[in-house]
Amino acid sequence: FYDGSRSIEERITRTDLESIAAPWIARTVRHCRQALADAGLKPADLDAVVLVGGSTRIPAVRREVASLFECDPDVSQHPDEAIALGAAIQGGVMSGALQKMVLLDVTPLSLGIETFGGLMNVLIPRNSTIPCKAGEMFTNAADGQTSMRVRVLQGEREMARDNWELGNFEVAFEPGPKGRARVGVQF
Repeated sequence: FYDGSRSIEERITRTDLESIAAPWIARTVRHCRQALADAGLKPADLDAVVLVGGSTRIPAVRREVASLFECDPDVSQHPDEAIALGAAIQGGVMSGALQKMVLLDVTPLSLGIETFGGLMNVLIPRNSTIPCKAGEMFTNAADGQTSMRVRVLQGEREMARDNWELGNFEVAFEPGPKGRARVGVQF
């Protein structure tokens, strides 16, 4: 490690590294389980599990992945080059140079808005193929209300405050009784 004025060296054992990395490895396993659940698949449904990224060289990562997927992961691809290869394929598809390949992009997280009571109302669920469109009508929650703040959110939590705000805007309308105003939100 070089901090601009001095070089710092420290030796750590594989056991130390795996101990330090344990929370991230557990998080990776959770994401893999979630991906399987989202796809409606079981580990036995997969033909192969390909590891990419430099951290997949850590034996503990390979052990945990093998345990989860009940098979040895495919390590035939260079973990650092696989990401660049994927980017090159995406570029080829977007430029029209690769015409026989179809890549589908999906929303990584759900998109929605905050509703009365601070809840997240999901309009586009995570893993929806994009482009996509969804909408819903909302109304005023109180008598005499003259506007509604629409907070656009991204995330998977039930409470709006626990998700990421992508933006917000105010919609003005004539005051009236609760439930009279109609505000359409479309993504």
